[in-house]
Amino acid sequence: MAILFHERDLLVTDERVRTPTREYPIYRVRRAWVSLPESTRGLRLIVTAVLVGVVVAVAGWAVASGWLTDHWVTVPLFIVAAGIAGWAGFLDPLAIYLEKRRHDLYLDVDGVPVRVWSNNKVEVNKAIRAIDRARERHRDAQWR
Repeated sequence: MAILFHERDLLVTDERVRTPTREYPIYRVRRAWVSLPESTRGLRLIVTAVLVGVVVAVAGWAVASGWLTDHWVTVPLFIVAAGIAGWAGFLDPLAIYLEKRRHDLYLDVDGVPVRVWSNNKVEVNKAIRAIDRARERHRDAQWR
């Protein structure tokens, strides 16, 4: 039995996925996926709607006031400046925040979705890769 992933409250071996409360044999796991918790989905939609509204309002003001016809060169310059800022690492704090949000790990066990673990995006994706490797090993062992 090889340990493919071990973190507090989750252990993935080539035979099973173990949490503090349950064990799931790997042959019963049909797939694994990651999702943001339900509580953040509505917030994401609201934030997206507000940002789209602000962009539309600013664009509408720029066209209606005539600012855009006088300063059209600033739009491509702003896009280039944003690209340089991202390349230089000035947008890294935003990326770090997005990675550290809590994500839920789900397993499809015999057709029933089960939330087994919650952690940041990087750790949950590591666990998913480990579960996928365990499932591949199980399939390979069946054909030998």
